[in-house]
Amino acid sequence: MNLNNLHMFAANAEEKFEAPFKFDRIIANLVLMITEDPAKMLRNLHGVSEDGCLLGLTVWGNKALSNFIPVLD
Repeated sequence: MNLNNLHMFAANAEEKFEAPFKFDRIIANLVLMITEDPAKMLRNLHGVSEDGCLLGLTVWGNKALSNFIPVLD
């Protein structure tokens, strides 16, 4: 695996931010459900993503509806 092009940083996704390039992968774990305006966050991420960008997004949900969380019990 070549990690020469790996760039990571933290940002407030509810605020517009400038990046020196467009992202081809974005990982946003456990943040969408705590933002004041989830749609604004997604619009801002869209603004810094290139065409075909892959978005990895996780949120906490209802434990009773999860196929995975019962495995942890």
